[in-house]
Amino acid sequence: DGVNERVQINGKPMPEAEFCKELGKFLDMVGGAAKKPSYFEVLTAFALWVFERQDVDYAVLETGLGGLYDATNVTRRPDKICIITDIGFDHMHILGDTLAKIAAQKAGIIQGRNHVFMYGQAADVMRAVRRHASEQGAKLHVLDEQAERRVWKKDLADMAAYQQRNWLLAHGAYRYLEKRDGLKNLSRKTLLKAQAVRIPGRMDIVDLNGKVLVMDGAHNGQKMGAFIKSFQHMYPGVKPAVLISLRDTKDYHDLIPLLRPFAGRVITTAFTASQDTYIRSMDPKLLAKDFRAGGISEVTVIDRHDEAFKALLDSPEQVCMVTGSFYLLKQVKDMVVS
Repeated sequence: DGVNERVQINGKPMPEAEFCKELGKFLDMVGGAAKKPSYFEVLTAFALWVFERQDVDYAVLETGLGGLYDATNVTRRPDKICIITDIGFDHMHILGDTLAKIAAQKAGIIQGRNHVFMYGQAADVMRAVRRHASEQGAKLHVLDEQAERRVWKKDLADMAAYQQRNWLLAHGAYRYLEKRDGLKNLSRKTLLKAQAVRIPGRMDIVDLNGKVLVMDGAHNGQKMGAFIKSFQHMYPGVKPAVLISLRDTKDYHDLIPLLRPFAGRVITTAFTASQDTYIRSMDPKLLAKDFRAGGISEVTVIDRHDEAFKALLDSPEQVCMVTGSFYLLKQVKDMVVS
């Protein structure tokens, strides 16, 4: 998707022409800022400016990284609702090297008197979140997935397991909002429509020239484990050919024991960064070396992602998988739709 998907009204990205016109106005207005903002800060501020001009009833913001120092955290209204999904080891070079440190960063989205929704997680995670919520005078709602399933009482269609878990969390948060703000009850049809939303790069399945291509940006052990569990539910007994690339900041060693029994073969490659120039791809030779050392025997290195993708589709496996960095997924999707 293009950059305009970062600002959506009623679930639809701003049309490109309108996005460019409005962004031009916004940049002219803030061009004299004393401190040069980052790319993400500009887009976050622009989105908030658009939401104000469009007079939206509710704005949904996704943090970029962490929460405590994230650009989205300028939103400090007491009626803000915070949703914290499952916390794992990610962005450790910035957020910290323990779950407690990472959770403290994630909990940083909580501001004064906010209501916070999350599932019960590891003790270190919960201690960090409870501490921050208490300091902010915020109300923490700890949900239980099985209890949420009983409330819903309906099938969750063919969503991946981790998507079902996240959908139920969002449903729980909406029920609170519904009661607080006197919103109408969403119909079963509307809720099922919400389940049918497909997020690019998350269990993204395409039938391509007779082969099944599955794309998922699982770039750490927590996400990869959840993805593999859902994949095996949908394709029991299948060992896919796997194309993977990662950012050079990722600790990938916990991926190895997950991929070893799962993948029929692995191709490591590199992505090319253009938008955020500080992003670098990990050396695919280093990745392959450690994969082999970890017991994955069928590993091939192909530096160019276009050549690597062709090799993936030429592999004997019927089901092919692209995973790791979203930068790689974006470049593969561009080739798929071109």
